[in-house]
Amino acid sequence: MFFVSSAIMLSLTIYLTLLAQGIEKQPGAMSKGSTLSILMYNCNVLGDPKKLKRLLLKLNVSVNKGCIVFLQETHIVDTKYFEMIWKHSFLSNCVKTNSAGVIILYNKQYDLVHKYADIEGRQLVAVIGNDERKFIVVNAYFPNDHRQGVAFAEQMYTKVLKVQAEYPDHITFCAGDIFCLFVLK
Repeated sequence: MFFVSSAIMLSLTIYLTLLAQGIEKQPGAMSKGSTLSILMYNCNVLGDPKKLKRLLLKLNVSVNKGCIVFLQETHIVDTKYFEMIWKHSFLSNCVKTNSAGVIILYNKQYDLVHKYADIEGRQLVAVIGNDERKFIVVNAYFPNDHRQGVAFAEQMYTKVLKVQAEYPDHITFCAGDIFCLFVLK
């Protein structure tokens, strides 16, 4: 007879429920020797408190281990409920309940040194770190329109380069729903 622990069943149930509700996991590259994890999720709206709580419960385990999580399309303007249920650090930028919104979740072991948030709720650029690790973390939710996306990319990457110039000893992670333009000759 095969028995599955209740913790595994709970984790699997949450994972499948999130997939069914439109949460898209975009895993980064994995290596066996890595002690840092980066996760990205397109949340497809986190306005439902039950959906938000399930997602944060699932991510809590990873963030406890030092993982940095990038959420896009959150649509969370008011973060009071979020603050109440999330015990780690986070940064949020969202200006409308019906579009965009980005959040970065990270462990309290990292201190926030610098933060930039655009006025559209589409990007966060932050400098976080501790004595051992120093990061520039960038979360972006690109516009769907390609012309707007190109202008957005130029503005965002210019901002990232300025922050990198101020914090040259930091490792940079750019994540999110990123627009890519390929030019073929």
